[in-house]
Order: sequence, then C-alpha cells, then structure tokens
Amino acid sequence: MLGAAVDLFTEHGIGATSMATIAKRAGVGLSSIYLHFASKEALVDAIVGDALMRHETAFSRAEGFGPLAELQAFGEAFVAFAAAEPAAARAISVYGTEPDRESGTAAQGFLDGAVDRVEAVVRELIAEDRLGASDRPAATALMVAVILGLGDQVSRTDGLGIHVDVAQAALGLVARSPSARGS
Repeated sequence: MLGAAVDLFTEHGIGATSMATIAKRAGVGLSSIYLHFASKEALVDAIVGDALMRHETAFSRAEGFGPLAELQAFGEAFVAFAAAEPAAARAISVYGTEPDRESGTAAQGFLDGAVDRVEAVVRELIAEDRLGASDRPAATALMVAVILGLGDQVSRTDGLGIHVDVAQAALGLVARSPSARGS
C-alpha cells in the first residue's frame, strides 16, 4: 500500500490522489487501506516517517561543522532526500507548513527540527557578529525557505524542477557569499 501511495503521490501529487486510487493501484479494497490508516494524512505521515528514517544518517552527518558549513550540509542532505524521496519531500512542504494541520506528524516534526537547526546557526552567526540580532527572525525564515524551496524544486516530477547538483551548488554559493562570511 505504501509503495502504491508513494508512486501515485509522485506521479500525480498528494492532493490529486484519492484513497480509492491508492487501493486500486495496490490491488486491495478501500477498507483495507482504512484498516491501516485512518485518513490520507495518516498515510502521508507514515510515508514521510519511513523516508526520514531511511535518511536519518545523512541528516545527522550535517552536524559539528562551523555554522555556515553545517547549514550547507543540512541543506544538501535535504536536497538529496528530496531527490531520492520526492513524495515525502513534497509532503513535508505541503503537510508540514499548513498551520491548520495537526501537530505531531512526521512532516511537522521534521520542519520543527529544521527550524531549530537553522535558528541555532543564526544564533551562532549573531554571536560571531556576522548577523545583527534584529536579523534573527528574517534570517531564520529565509534560510528555511531556501532549503525547502530547493528541495521542493528537486522533488518535482513534471520536468520543471531543477537538478540536485544545481540545488547543491546554490547552497554552496550561499555559504561562501561575502555577506554570509561577514565581509
């Protein structure tokens, strides 16, 4: 069931895929899907949780560098995740950023953790006098948006996205820019 759902979400998007379509692709009855997942959101949450567990090591490797190198490594890990798991990456973008979604989902947990990581980097940059304290909210929001936006573009399956190498090069440019280094 999860494989059928991932394939359909990747092909048609989460919003355009019904539980009935997933059941048909999986070769099971609709009631079988609802036996395992109370809703499409619960199914999406299971997909995101599984995908994040498969990539946990890559995300943990993005720690222990200087602030900008750590941010770049985390961004690159998310871009690689988006390329490998496009349905899960798009679910994080869709389900993790909607304010009326229930908290406690894998997508929301990932985003909360990403914001915490980026905010820690921004605080380090402020402590090093590379950013002003008043820049913290905007810098955090911008950095999270850049990472999620690049991941979203890499995960597109309609031919309009960007290649993973382009996204990772963009992250490298941001980390090496003179304004990011305080020059």
